[in-house]
Amino acid sequence: MKTIFIVLLSAASVAVSGCATVEFPRSTAKQKASGVEAEQEEGRMSASVLEPDRREAEKIVKAIEYALSLELVMWDNRERMTSRNDVVGIFRKGFCAAKAQELTDYVWIEAYDRDGKKIYMLNPGEPILEVPDAIEVVEHNDSEALVLLIYEKNLEGPVVWSDHTIVTSLKNEDGEWKICETSLEQRDEL
Repeated sequence: MKTIFIVLLSAASVAVSGCATVEFPRSTAKQKASGVEAEQEEGRMSASVLEPDRREAEKIVKAIEYALSLELVMWDNRERMTSRNDVVGIFRKGFCAAKAQELTDYVWIEAYDRDGKKIYMLNPGEPILEVPDAIEVVEHNDSEALVLLIYEKNLEGPVVWSDHTIVTSLKNEDGEWKICETSLEQRDEL
């Protein structure tokens, strides 16, 4: 069982890492408070404002985990995958339309049998989706999120890779977070 970490960056870590963070609005009650009352109010406000932000970050992490599990769902239901639209429909549950099409392009094959008859099938190649070792929610608002998928080195199993990070953007579509863009984080060579 892999452990998923949620990391919400503070203003201090923004200065060090260069990543953005979510700014929270100040309330009228906080502006009017003074002295000890201000400190107490600040503590209460921080806890109440951060809690919804943390809950949303957790929803984003769960949406990513779900999206990355859809390839297994597809294979578990392969008997029902009789058209390209069936495959797109599975991936569309966790990905934006363009990314769902891209994934389908990889796993859905149109080929010809020995008699020249066109056949369709799922690509039995290596899996393309893998749950990362850590998920870092860098920033988000009501409609978009930026997340890092962190993979540690894996030298075992059918798929082998070096440690790497995938920068992932998500959009909120009708209340559901969907993965839209992914890119490999560029690392400076020493």
